[in-house]
Amino acid sequence: AGAAGPQGAPGPAGPAGAAGAAGAKGDKGDRGETGAAGSVGPAGAAGAVGPAGADGEEANATVALIVGIVGLVAGLGALGMALGAKKGRW
Repeated sequence: AGAAGPQGAPGPAGPAGAAGAAGAKGDKGDRGETGAAGSVGPAGAAGAVGPAGADGEEANATVALIVGIVGLVAGLGALGMALGAKKGRW
């Protein structure tokens, strides 16, 4: 797992206190506790390299497909980490 995310935002203010004996308005309640820190999402697993292409243009297309899949997996891993970090901020 990644490092812990930043601290969450403070919780909402508590409800107003009860009225006093003389009918005066009670004190404002304490603020809620700080939210828990969000954790960074896990990195995506690396994609396996596929078999070599047969020959010529087919080989080029196969290599391009492999590179595209590996790039997609790496991108999803980075996206997961980014979402995990953003969740920690909010």
